[in-house]
Amino acid sequence: MSIYSYPSNIFAGNTSNSYFLEVQKSGKFEVWFLLGAFLSAIIYSAIRKEFKPILIHDNWSKMKNNSNISRVVWSFIGGFLLLFGARLAGGCTSGHVISGGLQFAVSSYIFAIFVFVSFLSVGRLYYKNS
Repeated sequence: MSIYSYPSNIFAGNTSNSYFLEVQKSGKFEVWFLLGAFLSAIIYSAIRKEFKPILIHDNWSKMKNNSNISRVVWSFIGGFLLLFGARLAGGCTSGHVISGGLQFAVSSYIFAIFVFVSFLSVGRLYYKNS
């Protein structure tokens, strides 16, 4: 299985791997769902005249700094860790907690405990200056 996502497969011309072939089957909606969610958020914020792309949010500048480079680097690191964890888990980690919890899967409850502890730990590190 390739590590490329659907758009990367299209741009790279790598359309023969198992992931791409599975997503291409009739009835697959993931790509259109994500595109629709993104576009609807932009349209909604434009209608409400609240569309303002910003790199550094107020909370970040209060807790950390006003450096664009710092914000981009930490965002990249966080995104990388999130994607690495999802890849390591073999799928969507939030889906594991939500759907597995609804199915009373013990592994999902154990995973949810670790997610909650991770949230608390990262929050404590992030807000240690306040």
